[in-house]
Amino acid sequence: MLALAGVFDQISGIILGKHALYDDQGSGRLPIDILQEVLGDRQLPIIYDYDSCHTVPMLSTPLGADVRIDAQARTVTFSHF
Repeated sequence: MLALAGVFDQISGIILGKHALYDDQGSGRLPIDILQEVLGDRQLPIIYDYDSCHTVPMLSTPLGADVRIDAQARTVTFSHF
């Protein structure tokens, strides 16, 4: 749905939260694998297994903040908002 809406053509990086109760339905595919399939040839920095969403620890991610993703260092920095 995000791909069809053109969202991936308008962003410069992705933060994929941790999926504590993920069930691969026997496919052997992880959430990052599915995301990369959807992205196709798009080259975006991705931080995955991020401690946010409905998992432990459940960290809040600020809405409306500017975000800096350093995929090599695996860090995410949020600006003041």
